[in-house]
Amino acid sequence: MSDTDYPEILSDLSSKVCNTLVNTGMAKPQAHAAASAVTEHISEHWGGQLIYIPKAYKFKLSAKYQEILRKWTGRNAGELSREMGVSVQRIYQIIKEERQRQKLNKSKERKFHDR
Repeated sequence: MSDTDYPEILSDLSSKVCNTLVNTGMAKPQAHAAASAVTEHISEHWGGQLIYIPKAYKFKLSAKYQEILRKWTGRNAGELSREMGVSVQRIYQIIKEERQRQKLNKSKERKFHDR
């Protein structure tokens, strides 16, 4: 079978996995072998299915918001705004939301441990 017969989605997946592994320091021959194995595994287990791959937008935002809260000093809204690419007003909203979320999580933890 020639490379042109290989499904484009699998070829692209293999290429992306290989590049990611090389960028993390793996040697190219090992990265290529690992990428091929991952691609074949996915093809064998999910082949023929219609799947939706989420972008994990909420998860990424949550990590960003936690980073903002971690870097928050109370006087660096402008700096955080520039660094994170959001408005100063949004920085204050994020701080408020993250503090509320943490308070809620702590409350849930206490209820769970009090059982």
